[in-house]
Amino acid sequence: EIIRERYKILDRLGGGSFTEAYLAEDLKLNSQKVCLKRHRIFSVEVLADLVVLDKRLQEVDPRMVFFPRLHDVFFDGIGFTVESLIAGQDLFHKRERDAHFFVKVRHIRFVARGVLRGLALLEDAGIVHNDLKPDNIVWVEAPASQNRQGKTAATPSPSVRIVDFNCARLDQREQPDQNWNLLE
Repeated sequence: EIIRERYKILDRLGGGSFTEAYLAEDLKLNSQKVCLKRHRIFSVEVLADLVVLDKRLQEVDPRMVFFPRLHDVFFDGIGFTVESLIAGQDLFHKRERDAHFFVKVRHIRFVARGVLRGLALLEDAGIVHNDLKPDNIVWVEAPASQNRQGKTAATPSPSVRIVDFNCARLDQREQPDQNWNLLE
């Protein structure tokens, strides 16, 4: 299936109550792999929120270390978003596949540090995630690197990414009556 004459769906990645996520190729960007999300409930207000949230995420995480990027948002009968693909496994399924994974203190340390750093960046951006759970934290294995002699270098550290900002909102504790989306 090809959506909007641009995104070719390759596989289903998962889904929840309101969204289905798919692995897709962006046919206009050299078949780059992306995450295409089909939203069951999607309004103009949600669209505005997601665009503003992504702008703020880019400001605090310009190298995309902690969060995915929003590449496209459109309606084709229903709402769609296209995000950068995070190649990893969410913590819920990681634990399901390996019940002893989180027995290792090293793994817990990586998750705790990564999530806390991500939450600190969200605080700096004025964003409240509202749906932080193992399903929305992705464990990303670090790619093996090679030294100049072509031998595998020391094992790089894995990282975690916080994903799924569909329930996220701008933190309005400072000025609760201000409509931040209209300002940005």
